[in-house]
Amino acid sequence: GGLLLAPAPNGTDEAQARPQHLKFFGQKYEETLGKETINKGRCDICHEKTEPKNKKLRNPYGAELAKLVGENEKDQEKFNAAMAKVAEMKSCDTSKTYGDQIKDGKLPNDGCPPVTEEKTAPLLPIPDAAN
Repeated sequence: GGLLLAPAPNGTDEAQARPQHLKFFGQKYEETLGKETINKGRCDICHEKTEPKNKKLRNPYGAELAKLVGENEKDQEKFNAAMAKVAEMKSCDTSKTYGDQIKDGKLPNDGCPPVTEEKTAPLLPIPDAAN
């Protein structure tokens, strides 16, 4: 009976957290943003705030980052290089880059409109209208 209560050693990917990504972000930006701000943002730094949680929805910052690194990237140098590239991109406030927002003490997703599944649909294969 006790075995039924033990978690599976390699459960499904959709439920697994990627704590290394938050760790890498924190190491790069803790001095600028502060530990409290990063801990408050946690997964929502890259993922959309939804109830219930839908970790497949990324906010614009997270979507740009995901284009450059794998979902389970563990190489800190690769992840840091990707964050540096995304920091140069225009944020939701198009007068600033994501890096500018961070320098201003804001998380990169601050001020972004909520992402819905409909808005993320172009990232997925679009069925042919004729079918």
